[in-house]
Amino acid sequence: MRSIFLMFVCHLSLALATNAFAATISVPTDTVEFSFKTSATGKFGQGEGGSIAGGNSLGFTPDDFDVHAGNGRQTLSRTIRIDIRANDGFLISGFDLLQEGEFLTAPGGSASVSTRLKAVDHTNTRQRFTLADKEKFGGNDQGEWSLSLDDAYDKLIKPSSWLTLFITTKESTRGRRNLESWISLLSFDLNVTTISSGGTPVPLPGAFWTFLAACGVLARSASRGAQTSATAAYS
Repeated sequence: MRSIFLMFVCHLSLALATNAFAATISVPTDTVEFSFKTSATGKFGQGEGGSIAGGNSLGFTPDDFDVHAGNGRQTLSRTIRIDIRANDGFLISGFDLLQEGEFLTAPGGSASVSTRLKAVDHTNTRQRFTLADKEKFGGNDQGEWSLSLDDAYDKLIKPSSWLTLFITTKESTRGRRNLESWISLLSFDLNVTTISSGGTPVPLPGAFWTFLAACGVLARSASRGAQTSATAAYS
């Protein structure tokens, strides 16, 4: 009886571990690894990571993140948690978020979209901050919209090896007289920049900066001389 119970516990533990592992999707890139819950794919679409100039990125292409309203107001809000872990030899130095989509507002209607990002730094425990952006559109209009969060480069004072981001995107529309207004999120791109964990780049010697300053003085002097000659020629 005891052996059967122990076998049951082992199977249960293995099942829980398997489910916990399967519930998370990891996307490795050159210098960081992104991870998020599988449930997020139903909200934002499958995440695809890749390297880009200056950093690494995670992108989503939602196919059902839209809200429509013919009468009254309709609202849709979704949140995703993304963990970013730096690979060995690197530290996270900053990130930015870009979201883009389309909208159409009927006469007398309106549409709005907002995003709010909360960052939790597991390396520097006191380093937490929130970023936000929003757009609002009046009636009888249509076009494209974009929200950008790039203030993290100022907020992330100390490089980190592990960040958790909670990103909430909210869409709202108001229709009138059975004339439909709608707004849709089409793309979601998170770009991360990193530095070597050995520290920031070594500054150039002071003599080199002195040399550059001297070159600048000479260049300005030459420019003023040329302007003086030109003025004399037209006199």
